[in-house]
Amino acid sequence: MRGAPFIQSVVDIQSYWVWRGVGGVLMFLSHIVFAWNVWRMCFGPSAEAAPLAAEGPPYEQAVLIAGGSALVYAGLALLMGAAGIELSRSRPDRG
Repeated sequence: MRGAPFIQSVVDIQSYWVWRGVGGVLMFLSHIVFAWNVWRMCFGPSAEAAPLAAEGPPYEQAVLIAGGSALVYAGLALLMGAAGIELSRSRPDRG
């Protein structure tokens, strides 16, 4: 990069800024959903507390939650692979 004009560095990192913008839009949307959820919780129609009905033993519910997390991570891995993002297992500065 030495000797190259500044605008060339801006052009070279354009794809990083695009994905940073996508992440920013997702963060903005999540804040909107969060604010709506807090508003509904504080000022929305109140409902009487109903007794919790267990659908099965607690470990089955934990397995469902863990399975959902695994699906999220698998989906992220597939998206990263489709985008060409690779995670290195060894750090270059450590050999």
